Amino acid sequence: MPQSNSEEQPIEIRGTERVFQIDRDTFVIYTGLHRSDFRPFLRVGSGRSIPAGVLGQIENVILPENDPANAGLEVAWQDATRREASDSIRYVGSKDRVNQLLAFSEQAHDPTEENGAVKTLPYRPPERQQ
Repeated sequence: MPQSNSEEQPIEIRGTERVFQIDRDTFVIYTGLHRSDFRPFLRVGSGRSIPAGVLGQIENVILPENDPANAGLEVAWQDATRREASDSIRYVGSKDRVNQLLAFSEQAHDPTEENGAVKTLPYRPPERQQ
């Protein structure tokens, strides 16, 4: 049965064309099927830079268990994403890893003095149960 012109056809992209290495520590993966997909990228890693306009297109961030994210950089990425996309990021990973990062982020945004200074705490990886 022929499809009407109003239906959007999925784009055909091979696996190798979906993965972009931004820097040594950051990969961005296109997960969309249509050109109009909302925020069709996910990110693995938190390097120090990303091309302009890409942050607003990233919805999911993978937090690998065996390669902990740099929590300080991740807080900076959260802030930059909120400025560019005015939307939050969804973290994908173990419950412990995600909760730990979110707790660090809350602490980093908690003013401790009247002048708005930010309290920082050392990053502690989750303890593994043997």
